[in-house]
Amino acid sequence: MERLLRLEDGAARDPVVAGAKAAGLARALAAGLPVLPGWVLPVEHGMSALRAGLDRLERSGPAAARLAIVEPPPDPGLRRDLATLGRLVERGAIVRSSATVEDDPRWAGAFASYLEVVPGDLDTAVRGCWSSVFTRDVLARCAAIGVPPGELGIAVLIQPWVPFEGGGTARPDEDGTVRVSAVRGRPSALLAGRAAATTATVDADGRGEGEVELAGLGRTTLFAVAELVRRCRRAIGGGSIEWGVAGERVHLLQVGARAADRVPGPALLARQRPRDTLPEAAERLAALAVRYGGPVGDRVALPWALALPELATARAAAVTEPAGALGEVRALTAELTARAWGAPPDVAGREAAETLRSVLGPDPAAGLARLSGLRPVDPAAGSKVLALVEGIGRALADRGALAWPERVWRISLEELERAVQGIVPPDRAGPGRWDPFVFAVVVSRGRERRGRAAAPGIGVGPLRVLDRPAAIAGYGRRGVLAVGEPAPRIAPLLWRAGALVTAGGGLGAHLFEVARSLGVPAVTGVDLRGVPADTLVAVDGDVGTVHVLEPRARPERGPNERSLVGIAWGGRGGTG
Repeated sequence: MERLLRLEDGAARDPVVAGAKAAGLARALAAGLPVLPGWVLPVEHGMSALRAGLDRLERSGPAAARLAIVEPPPDPGLRRDLATLGRLVERGAIVRSSATVEDDPRWAGAFASYLEVVPGDLDTAVRGCWSSVFTRDVLARCAAIGVPPGELGIAVLIQPWVPFEGGGTARPDEDGTVRVSAVRGRPSALLAGRAAATTATVDADGRGEGEVELAGLGRTTLFAVAELVRRCRRAIGGGSIEWGVAGERVHLLQVGARAADRVPGPALLARQRPRDTLPEAAERLAALAVRYGGPVGDRVALPWALALPELATARAAAVTEPAGALGEVRALTAELTARAWGAPPDVAGREAAETLRSVLGPDPAAGLARLSGLRPVDPAAGSKVLALVEGIGRALADRGALAWPERVWRISLEELERAVQGIVPPDRAGPGRWDPFVFAVVVSRGRERRGRAAAPGIGVGPLRVLDRPAAIAGYGRRGVLAVGEPAPRIAPLLWRAGALVTAGGGLGAHLFEVARSLGVPAVTGVDLRGVPADTLVAVDGDVGTVHVLEPRARPERGPNERSLVGIAWGGRGGTG
């Protein structure tokens, strides 16, 4: 078998040759860990197929690229090698992609695996692994991460098929605790998000907590998995693992990269604020911040918006000259701010900025009181400012200067001026400075639902419900993403998600691994699919809670009017 490496071969430990998955198992095998025997088809043998797919991708799209790999007749030499291997795995094989990038958890679950492959289908499964480079999921992750698909290298790992009694994932915490997720039967159902998991922990002193019987697999299996995680960490520096158990023996199926140290976020500040003490003005400001609370909104909308209990505004203005429209926005903002604060424009602007900063501090009460006492301003002028800014965003998006119109609120005023001149601003998809405040408001005034913590941190934003696969293509704006199951194909959406909530699925799902790697907080076991879209939702991935703050009823309006607060609840962006 000239083209295949055994996992025992030294070259199989090199991720450039064997891909990260196979290389990790080869290193584990060399360290004496319980790894199934295996063979690797190195990266170099798939490069010609990937080049053919890439050429077809540029001319005809992803489906044609996959066909360019799977349709041609197999290489005779490779076919002979796989036929020889087939006699060694006559009871079936598992064939898995081993990409060179898979030491990065953002790629978890992206590439193809095939279970129970009969010997005569090994060649088909190998080409299926190669063609998975051109699936919609992988191409979307390439775009999000900034890796051209032509730079991906795919080796293929082939191992004997084992009918596992159960399996799952396990990962170590910094304090020595090991967290184990398990299902009976194939662990692939857990990893793909289709099965709920039994979870338990084993602390550094060997004490088990949680569902220690581990879905009927027994305490012995739980402690064996925890010990395997620790052995793996000591021997090769691994982090999370995938495992399977057969005949009371635990096998190591995959080694993940060691997780980065946790970076404390703003969750502590938000949770320290007392519940049920934030006034209604805080709820109104939170709604405005979700819709307009980016750098531009902080300058042109928030300084005066709370002076109006209601503000009817038309749709985005038709803007043909963004530079002139921006000048008008500046002038109107100065007038509105001066009127609201009862001071000259420059003084009023400073007072507004200082007050908004105080609201973001540990004690927002004084700042909220000042904002509640603003003088009335002209509703028509306020509506015009918002309509002009949204019109500028639409005009710049049409010219390619913004990815979508609503991004106009998330850049600075100076960047907006440069965008008007044709200079594309940097992309900002992450959380903004208003997130801790909005989180505290939603926790203080919303309803709590309890689930299980799946990825740490806090997140907040308008609810985005994906209740069918076709909706994925249209999702691109920051918010709280709610789905039924944590399927891997959803992973590309996490780059612009403020948080993730799933109704089902187990903690070991690949999607949660991607969420942890991106710093996207996640909770599972909470079904938000019946909650109206754009409702404000706060997610605490440290304790497993989800708070829902539905809008209060508003008076009826004409068919062409929406209130300022109504627009905020129906916001199409993040919290700035």
